[in-house]
Amino acid sequence: MKKILLILLCVPLIGLGQDYNKGYEYYTAEKYELSIDYFTKAINENPNNSSLYIVRGASYKSLGMYKLALEDYEKAIKIDDNILGYNNRGWVHITLKNYELAMQDYKVVLSRSEEMNELGFTSLGDIYYNLAICKMNLRLDYCEDFNISCKLGYNPACEIDCE
Repeated sequence: MKKILLILLCVPLIGLGQDYNKGYEYYTAEKYELSIDYFTKAINENPNNSSLYIVRGASYKSLGMYKLALEDYEKAIKIDDNILGYNNRGWVHITLKNYELAMQDYKVVLSRSEEMNELGFTSLGDIYYNLAICKMNLRLDYCEDFNISCKLGYNPACEIDCE
């Protein structure tokens, strides 16, 4: 998740001011409550910037405040169909064992893999891995996704026996 946040912070959020910068500073210091306060202030100044909802959602997620994280990811998706909203929301859905919802989000992410590449995600192995986890828990065929994940270099997938 830190990779997602760091990539996100480098490009679309430049010039958002002191509240955003303080929120980022607190986030990287793992002071998530304080980061939420500052990201909220930044959102109040820029309510239509989906990336701000993504970073605040990451802070909520880090605190285990999944309902609030989901709300922020959904707001980011509503604003401009932010691909990271789907990715992060999928992770929260897996954590909450909402596998069907997570699977839907990860399918969107995979269908828009070029956008993920533009954000610096050179491998989607972890996405295929998460999709396989969803399918496995739903008792669907999952081996193909683990195999793709492994071929893409995501090592945890290579440890799964799908023979």
